[in-house]
Formats: sequence, C-alpha cells, structure tokens
Amino acid sequence: MPYPQNLETALAVEAIIRKGGAVPATIAIIAGRPCVGLDAHELETLARAGTACRKVSRRDLLATVVQRVHGATTVAATMLLAHLAGIAVFVTGGVGGVHRGAEATLDISADLTELGRTPVAVVCAGVKSVRRILLSRLTRAADLRRLADPRHTKDAGVPGDAGRGSCGLRH
Repeated sequence: MPYPQNLETALAVEAIIRKGGAVPATIAIIAGRPCVGLDAHELETLARAGTACRKVSRRDLLATVVQRVHGATTVAATMLLAHLAGIAVFVTGGVGGVHRGAEATLDISADLTELGRTPVAVVCAGVKSVRRILLSRLTRAADLRRLADPRHTKDAGVPGDAGRGSCGLRH
C-alpha cells in the first residue's frame, strides 16, 4: 500500500483497537531495533520507507537487527516478538499459506510453522490457499479455526472450524 494510505490505514486500525478497549501495539523493526508498540514518528518512518522496508520473517530478525535496517514483520516474526513482549493475541490482515506448486518447490509460509510453535493467538481476515493448508496443517500442531459470516452461504468448511452448523454455534 503506498504512502500516505499505508499510514492512514495503520492509524485507523489502531483507532479501532482503542475504541474496542484494547491497546494497539504495532510491531516492526526500526533501524535494527525490534519495536512493540510504535509511536507516531516510528509509524511515519515505516510508512514513508514503503517498499524499501525489508520484509522480515523469523529467520530474518537477526540480520535485520545487525544491519540496523527497517523491517515490516511477517506474521511469523510478529508472533515471536509479541510472545516475547507478553502479548497473547494479535490481529493481522492474513496469514501466509501453502503456495501453488509447493509439492515441487516446498514454498510454504513460515507463518504456518510459527502458528504451531509460538503460543500467541492470531486473529485474521483469512489465510491464503486454505485447501492446501489443510493438508499441510496435518503435519503441524497449528489449530486453524474460522468463524463464518452468516451472509455468505458458500463458506468453505474447515474441519473443526466454527462455521455454520459446527459446534452448535448460532448466527
């Protein structure tokens, strides 16, 4: 998302979180320093950096810190930093998945491994490649749950999910 829309979106999401009675704590790497809870200047710095900002997964944290560069954390890195900061739940737009052709390339998001490794709940709008993730999650200790929107009758079922008709939930 280009500047200034990226900054406006981040500020709007933080405002929604505050309105709901929670404390927002945007997580990123600023000049090589892992930060949990960015201030206005740090949010602006990250937003202005745009695509020059490094995408940082768990495996990239050390290099990003040592090189003292800015980094936008993936779900995997955010989970680890949130856990270290004592945060039990965080929200994100989406979680990475099992990419097309993964049986040949092994292109599977580190987010899936982290979901089974780090005790942090992740609330998101969705996951990429749900059907491919189902097979992948059989070999990982990640619990994948979904709350269905009652306006959509074609929600794809996820085994063990909290969608229409499962767990006795009423919409």
